[in-house]
Amino acid sequence: MTGHQGTAGQTGVLTAGRRTALAVHPRPARTGHPSGRRAVLAARSDVAFTLSVPTAPDRLDEVEEWYQELRAIGVTVRTVYPEAALKLPGAAAHMERATAMGVRCRLLPTHPVFTAVIDRHTVFMAMESGAGGIGEQVFRTPAGVALLVEAFERSWGSAREFPAGPTAVLTGPQLTAVQLMSSGMKDDKIARVMKISPRTLSRLVAGAMDTLGAISRFEAGAKAQELGLLR
Repeated sequence: MTGHQGTAGQTGVLTAGRRTALAVHPRPARTGHPSGRRAVLAARSDVAFTLSVPTAPDRLDEVEEWYQELRAIGVTVRTVYPEAALKLPGAAAHMERATAMGVRCRLLPTHPVFTAVIDRHTVFMAMESGAGGIGEQVFRTPAGVALLVEAFERSWGSAREFPAGPTAVLTGPQLTAVQLMSSGMKDDKIARVMKISPRTLSRLVAGAMDTLGAISRFEAGAKAQELGLLR
């Protein structure tokens, strides 16, 4: 994957107008830039990706190679994929292999700019440049990195977990909490029935929502029902 080094945004700080443009009209980009690969594989703690729709299935093969190298040294990996990527041949199998490696995968309907948040102190981005090439930007300033980390966490929080099927397993206490919550029981009564503190109940519900890829209690109950987890 080739591309031209971008000339804009070298300071690592996005203007308000550019932030809005990226948020509202993200343009697809390709992965695999040598500088991006070097930055990603220098990670020692965690990497968080947002991927644009790959131009070919072999782009996913390259991402998978990155996963293998990162997981081999114990780096935590999270990735947000655009839902349109599932239409590519082999994409679902790719995500299943990634999940088996320990990569957490989620899906969003939008097509995000390719981004890699590396150890929360460096961010690599690739996007189409105005001339039609591929521009690259590396952000290291605290202000720029903080902004992009926050953007990733918002995307992650609103994305749905992959796989969203029977492999989404709740612990016994989590399942009990979701069952009682779905029955309409109030939190204080659920805590009394389960003989736990309200704080412990909140942790159980938050864990169940995360496992189910839900962004609300109502959605957690609905997803648990769809998966046949509720009696």
